[in-house]
Amino acid sequence: MNTASSVSPRMSGRGLRLVVTGGGTGGHTYPALTTVRTVQARVGAGMLDVLWVGAAGSLEERVAESEGIRFAAVATGRIRRAANPLRMVSPANMRDMGRVPLGVA
Repeated sequence: MNTASSVSPRMSGRGLRLVVTGGGTGGHTYPALTTVRTVQARVGAGMLDVLWVGAAGSLEERVAESEGIRFAAVATGRIRRAANPLRMVSPANMRDMGRVPLGVA
């Protein structure tokens, strides 16, 4: 039986490429950063090409920049939650759900 520590990633001659996303709050950003650091330690920083994708001007952009990780800004939106699921079908939610796949900021 394989364990996570005994499985090695399949790497090409260029190394391992990793795309990271998730942010908005430290509750998503810092676990993602920990993942990047852990993978770097296992495969070697020189063998890892990381791209962090997120919102322009965000916490994740600042963290990626401070860690020397390439960052690409994309159009993002959010789903505004409500106790009543029918209230989630709001004009603001529908606008964000429609424009994010189109890449409209």
